[in-house]
Amino acid sequence: MAPYCAKTIDAALAHLERALSIDVDCTIFDQRYWRQRLMHLYATPGLLPAHRARVQRLLDGLLAMNGGAASDTASEAASRTQSR
Repeated sequence: MAPYCAKTIDAALAHLERALSIDVDCTIFDQRYWRQRLMHLYATPGLLPAHRARVQRLLDGLLAMNGGAASDTASEAASRTQSR
């Protein structure tokens, strides 16, 4: 179950956008932590396409910080997680 709901998604996304803009080097929390938070957002029932795009943009930013080591899109990672 996702820890977010449609009513809280905008606030959660705004928070993560701010936090990731501050912690650009992932010194406070590592990339795994941020990626997990983003994947929980992506798994939120009722997520609108605009929200998915914002989550994907944040995931792409993490990927760029990581030098492109991980190649999953949010949808690929989410479907893999759901199949477990």
